[in-house]
Amino acid sequence: KASEDGIREAVADLFWGIATAGRAADPSTPEESPAKGGAAPPAQWTWTGAPPGLQPPVVPVEEGGTLCTYFKFCKKHVKDKVAFKESVRSFDKVADAATRGEMEGVVSRALERMRIPEEIVKTCANSALEQVGLKSGTYFIVPTLFHLVASLQREGREFAILFRSFGKDHEKVKGEWNAFCELRHPVFSRLIADIGPLDGSVPHLPDRRVHTMHTLYRDEQGPLLVLDTFTNGP
Repeated sequence: KASEDGIREAVADLFWGIATAGRAADPSTPEESPAKGGAAPPAQWTWTGAPPGLQPPVVPVEEGGTLCTYFKFCKKHVKDKVAFKESVRSFDKVADAATRGEMEGVVSRALERMRIPEEIVKTCANSALEQVGLKSGTYFIVPTLFHLVASLQREGREFAILFRSFGKDHEKVKGEWNAFCELRHPVFSRLIADIGPLDGSVPHLPDRRVHTMHTLYRDEQGPLLVLDTFTNGP
């Protein structure tokens, strides 16, 4: 999955709106085609206007409406898996153009923050970026995570970080994350420079590096955890 796809899916799950009842979207039926045989019109989702957030906003919900994120709306009403991903990432089920503009704006700002600043690229040796795996001009890990971990560590909190993905980007994430923990990250290791490396070399600090990767596989027979093995299937 591309970084932008992940950001778009995250944004879709941060915008809350009111969903009205209706029939599930049929990917084989053009959007402009009228409902046949008196069938109910497609369900609609309308943004509440509240800032994007993890928690639902406190807003009035009329009878027959449901407060949900745009992501949850698509998951319920777009049954085809391919069409579901397309609707989530393109925001094409958002009828209001201004709302789509707000969502696209959040995506654009997030993508901008995922880009390595030009001044860093110019002043940092290419080898330093390449050793971390940052060759494309963008980060693999959202910068917020580095700031969060530095803050939690400085406060002495007990916590753990779990990276989970349906793709094959684990090695890239592992490289950047371990560089951060070992004070080799050209941008974000400065956040913990006063604390010390999180690689187990300092007695009172934990080793937060990724050492091994595992696979969680699930089918009709149930879940299966395969330790020390990285694979996308059986």
